[in-house]
Amino acid sequence: NDGVVIWNSGAAFQGGESASFLNRGLFEAQASTTLTTYSPSARNTFINAGTLRSTNGATLTIGSTALASQGGTFEAAVDSSIAYLGGFAQFENGTRFTGAGTHVFSNDARFAGTITIANVTFAGGTQTGGGGSSGSIALLLGPLAWTGGNLQGNWEIAAGSVVDVSGPGTKRQTGGSIVNNGSFVWDSAVAFQGGNGATFTNNGLFEARTSTQLAYLGAGARNGFTNSASGTV
Repeated sequence: NDGVVIWNSGAAFQGGESASFLNRGLFEAQASTTLTTYSPSARNTFINAGTLRSTNGATLTIGSTALASQGGTFEAAVDSSIAYLGGFAQFENGTRFTGAGTHVFSNDARFAGTITIANVTFAGGTQTGGGGSSGSIALLLGPLAWTGGNLQGNWEIAAGSVVDVSGPGTKRQTGGSIVNNGSFVWDSAVAFQGGNGATFTNNGLFEARTSTQLAYLGAGARNGFTNSASGTV
């Protein structure tokens, strides 16, 4: 698609037999719908290199379709949302999450390179930073809400960016590294658990606004928290 696709149907956009949809223009959901597959053994793929938008109060659910971003834009307009539920999502360098609506991740996804975010919530699943190769990271620019789920892989929080942690959901760093150059604001009574040799390096601000603890989750090598010379806890 190099033009405009307007989806104004409540029926799901289904695919299968390894089908692919490459969006280099605009794909806009004006009614609540789901991207899904009818053949999990030969999953379809939606590739966004343009703009994928939810508008008109709609919720666009990314279901069992594999989602790949080639530096695309994901826009949730005011009173609209995009729900990332499928567990088969990968976002590459240059990806942008925009709009006055919400982007909620409740299942697994992978992020690699510079990712610009607005109104993004990690609510569940495992979010992996970096593409898996040596030295690959996810660099987050913008505000992130973390209400539940796991972080693994290699993450960097850019200077001026804020991670707001809240809610009763379990929050764990199950491996890899987090380098905080911005602000990590912990406003949840649940422990910040880590394991499998995970490291957290604080070069910015780590602020606890609710009584909590840094804890070992009991799996693999013990996690570490380092507050550098430029960091404040």
